Amino acid sequence: MTLIKISEQVIDQETVQTVNARDLHAFLEVKTSFKDWIIRRIQDCKFKEGYDFCSFLSESSGGRPSKEYHITLDMAKHLSMIERNEKGHEARQYFIKCERLLKQAATPQVDYSKPEALLGVLNHLQSQIEQKDNTIAELTPKAKALEGLKRSDGLFGLIEAAKMLEVRPKDLTDYLRKHDWVYRRAPGAPLLPYQDKIKKGFMDCPAITIQRPDGTEKVLPSTKITSRGLACLREQIFGGVQ
Repeated sequence: MTLIKISEQVIDQETVQTVNARDLHAFLEVKTSFKDWIIRRIQDCKFKEGYDFCSFLSESSGGRPSKEYHITLDMAKHLSMIERNEKGHEARQYFIKCERLLKQAATPQVDYSKPEALLGVLNHLQSQIEQKDNTIAELTPKAKALEGLKRSDGLFGLIEAAKMLEVRPKDLTDYLRKHDWVYRRAPGAPLLPYQDKIKKGFMDCPAITIQRPDGTEKVLPSTKITSRGLACLREQIFGGVQ
């Protein structure tokens, strides 16, 4: 079932799947006008044109052309999540499913009955092994920064992360806000990670569902720091190789 139309656009010299932000705005049933909503979201989340989205003026039959935005699925998922409602949760799950289907379609089917196909696979595997060896050699000097940070899901809450870094939770929160890791949409609102930190693998913001006293469910964002993010913070806070 197609909830929101997905199309391909070239962003940052790469063909990617995108969503028309106006269609997403309508699906999420946002009460704020589209123009105000998209501008504020881009500013608050620090999305970058040419990386997270591209914009264009729509054709007009006489009136003033409107500005449209093609946004990446990563940006669409983030916008859906921070709406903190059922429509946002539904849209985010839909985009995740679309990404999964795209990866499956991109997986090449190899006819292993043909010798030339097997030879091609072997050459590809050999190339991957060589690339991994080079990567291991590059990452070895930083391996110690990840010691003690292993965990099944690799995600840590802010309080838990502060304990791992041996700093006070408030000091960690102040540091994250000062250095543009997290932000609040409004005073008293939960902390949310900036999109660039999610893209770099430093943070994540999985949605959690809680049950209200009346039995209804509420979807909330849950800001987490990854093991990679902890290693980066340890280097930044206590010094070391950046």
